[in-house]
Amino acid sequence: MAANEQRVVQKISRAAFKGGESWFIGLPHQAIVLLVDQVIVGAVVYKDWGPDQRRNVYVDQFLIAPSCSGQGLGKRLLNGALTYFRRTGAQTVTAAIKTDNVGSWKNFLANGFRRTSWGRAVTYLGVSGALRQLSQSPLAFESGMELYLLDFSERPVSIELLPAGGRFLISNLLLQLPMWIFLTGQSHFWSAVAAYLGVLALIIGSRWGVGRRLEPEGHLRFNNGGGITTFLLSLIQVPFPLNVAWVPTHYRQTAEFRRHLALPELVKWAGLALLAPLAVLPNVGWSFLGHFASVLMVLQLFPVFPFEAFGGRRLYDANRRWWAITSVVTVVELGILWWG
Repeated sequence: MAANEQRVVQKISRAAFKGGESWFIGLPHQAIVLLVDQVIVGAVVYKDWGPDQRRNVYVDQFLIAPSCSGQGLGKRLLNGALTYFRRTGAQTVTAAIKTDNVGSWKNFLANGFRRTSWGRAVTYLGVSGALRQLSQSPLAFESGMELYLLDFSERPVSIELLPAGGRFLISNLLLQLPMWIFLTGQSHFWSAVAAYLGVLALIIGSRWGVGRRLEPEGHLRFNNGGGITTFLLSLIQVPFPLNVAWVPTHYRQTAEFRRHLALPELVKWAGLALLAPLAVLPNVGWSFLGHFASVLMVLQLFPVFPFEAFGGRRLYDANRRWWAITSVVTVVELGILWWG
C-alpha cells in the first residue's frame, strides 16, 4: 500500500472504532480498498498467514466510512475481498467480530462464514494456525468477541461434542484454573466455585430473562473471546468471565432499541450491587459471592475496549445518565465496603 492510502484507511478505521480501541490502530500493511469516485470509502485490512499447512487469511478490520454506511457498500467490498482471497490460493479466511457489531457478522454469515469454536478452529487451521490466531488478533484478549471462519474447500462441518452452553461453562472454569488452585490450597475450592457459578447465573438470567421479554425474537449467544485475559487475571485472583449476551434477531438504530439492550445490564448491575455487601461477611461462601459481584461491578464501569462486553457500553450508548449514576453508586458502595 502507498503511504497516503495507509493514512486514509487508518483515518477511516479510527472513525469506525470507539473510545480507547482507536488508540491501538496503526498503519495497515495489507488491505483491499473500495473506491467511490476515486476516493477510498472502505477497506478490508488483512493478514496473510501463509504459506503453512493450510494458508489462512485473517480479516483484521472490515471498514466502511461512517458517511457511506447503509448504501450496500459493505457487501460489495466483502464480496470483492473474498473473491481475491480465493483466487490467490487462500484455503480459509477468519475474522474476530464483536457480538454487537451486527452489521459485520451478518455480512460475514451471508458470505458463507460460520461462528466457530476453538476446537473446530484447530480442525481447520491446525494447531499452529490456531495459536497464531490467538496471538495476533484481539479475540483472545477482548470479552464479547467471536471467531468466524470460511472454508473455501467446503469440507464437512465437524460435529461439536458439547453444546455452546456446556463449552462456555467448562471454558470459564478451566481458564480460571490458577484461581481455583490457589483457593484449593486454602480449602475453599467448592465455596469459590459455587459462588462463581451463582454470579454467572445472575448474568445469564438477567440478560436472558429481561432481554427476551423486551426483544422476544432473539437468542442467547455464548462468546469464546477474551480467554487469555481470563487466564492472566486468574493468576491474581480476579474473575474475568467469558461473555454471554441476548442477541435480538433484528437490530434497529433507535433510542428505544438501545434502551432494550441496556435494561438487562441495569438489572444485572442492580443484582450485583445487592450481592456486593456479602463480601464483608465471615462466611466464606457468601464472602466469595460478594467479592465476585464487586469485581464485575468494577468491570461494568468501563464502556471501552476490552471491557465493554460487561455491560458498560450498552448502558453508555443507551443513556449516559444511567451509566454515570451506576458508576457513581458503584464507586461509593465499593469504597465504603473496601475502605469504610
